[in-house]
Amino acid sequence: MTQAISLTDDWKYTEVDIRDVSNISLTSLQINELDDVNRWYLLRPGENPHLSNKARCVYIATRMPRLTIYNNPVLFFVTENESVNVFLDKELIYTNGEKGHEKNKYGAQWHMVTLPSNYLGRQVIFQLSSDNPRFVGQIDDVKIDEGYRHTQYIFQHDGLTLVSVPLAIVFIIMLMLYYWIYRSSEYKFVYILMAVYFLIFTVFLISRMWTLLFIYDNPAFWHYIFMLSAYTMVLPLEVIAYNILSGTYKKHILVLIFLHSLFLFGSIMGEMAGYPAFNSGLMYYFILINIAMLIISFYLYRAGKSSNSRVTALSWAYLVTTLVYIADGLASHFEVFSTSFLLEQIYILPMAIFVVWLMKNTMTEEKRLTAVNELLKHEVKAERLKASIDPLTKCFSRNVLDNVFKEAISEAEQAGISFAVIMFDVDKFKEVNDTFGHDAGDNVLVSFASIVRRNLDARHTFIRYGGEEFLMICSGYTLEDAWLLAERIREELYAVPLLDNRAVTCSAGVSQWHIGASDSKEQIIKRADKALYYAKEHGRNKCIKEDVFIV
Repeated sequence: MTQAISLTDDWKYTEVDIRDVSNISLTSLQINELDDVNRWYLLRPGENPHLSNKARCVYIATRMPRLTIYNNPVLFFVTENESVNVFLDKELIYTNGEKGHEKNKYGAQWHMVTLPSNYLGRQVIFQLSSDNPRFVGQIDDVKIDEGYRHTQYIFQHDGLTLVSVPLAIVFIIMLMLYYWIYRSSEYKFVYILMAVYFLIFTVFLISRMWTLLFIYDNPAFWHYIFMLSAYTMVLPLEVIAYNILSGTYKKHILVLIFLHSLFLFGSIMGEMAGYPAFNSGLMYYFILINIAMLIISFYLYRAGKSSNSRVTALSWAYLVTTLVYIADGLASHFEVFSTSFLLEQIYILPMAIFVVWLMKNTMTEEKRLTAVNELLKHEVKAERLKASIDPLTKCFSRNVLDNVFKEAISEAEQAGISFAVIMFDVDKFKEVNDTFGHDAGDNVLVSFASIVRRNLDARHTFIRYGGEEFLMICSGYTLEDAWLLAERIREELYAVPLLDNRAVTCSAGVSQWHIGASDSKEQIIKRADKALYYAKEHGRNKCIKEDVFIV
């Protein structure tokens, strides 16, 4: 298989004194004037022509190979912001960007020129013209091969971009999800602005793809998309820094954002007025924006050094990003050095690493906060439980009374299942304290509570109501059921000698919830208390039901 031949030997060039590129046309070309060998200068491989600052048009020539034969010979080359005419000897075989089509003078473009069968050994002349002297005479990747292999080469050129773009889109989706999940976080604006930065970067990469010309063959359009994305890419990073920083730093960042926006606005106005402002201002923009990014990196580092690891990490991401910008600018715009690696493909790499770190840091912090919240919940629950338990008798304290009654009343009214209340009081408890001491009195209360608990199940809630008084809510109990339970407890207490072989007795009042009769917590307790008072007034050691008072 015949390999592609790169035309790299015996190049020469000559500058043409044409000031107005728009006046160049096929009829005005003085190709015959190029027969003068004294007008030509040797051009070494890999070099650009040495042109005057006012150069607008240049001819570059070399010889076609003499022996290699292709079935479908196609000449391939790449230009940027230039109009092109190609001649074999003095025969025009290709034109791009003739008068009336000045839009083709903008943007990077590859060219595939089908060669005639008699191309071998002939002189090929490239006429390159541009309204920007910086781009005049730039021609790259000049080679001859089969047409389909040139097409393969075009797709291979976009290979890294075809990897970078989906990766950037994944980051955009991840950032938007994080913004949605953590929109209450103080760093939520970082996620959304980072997503904007990755989106602009995606547009920036796509606009540089050679394969787009198969879809829409308008280099000028993609040139403007590229320039707009290049001029705005750093703006979201500046806004992020503005939101993070405070005080004097914040004011300085605002000035930088204003200058950036003013430069962008001026460039757009210049383009609309017909002046190539984007291309002319790109070098100045490069200097301005990298100085701004270095300043921002320093401010972020100073702000985050003392207390905020996220801001410090962001400062390093900004610094490395800036260094990549500088390296790319020195290579592609200032031509300080050359590299075969596309630095612009890794513009987002430092920020992507920071985003991954930020996401991991956020998840770790979220887990930590969740653990702390769970611990606090357990502590609050423990405190609430502690507050709801009587420390002496270990039964519920009066704090739970309202909630227990609320649930019992709701169940009774909705399900039609009543409940009962028993109010206990240890008989002559003051006499016990006065005679045997408070320790003995406490022992009586603890023993009484223990006896009561032996008779309880899940339907009962046992509460120390105050002093020697206790309240029991019996779910699903009738008045009679509750009275029988109270009697059993009273008898068990009486059967256990607690004080020097003396029995301790208790009295109880029993009441029942009256379904649908506008009953209330206060009323049912009042009826139980009234029944208890009746028992104590009539000899103690008794259990009295509320129906004693109902006629």
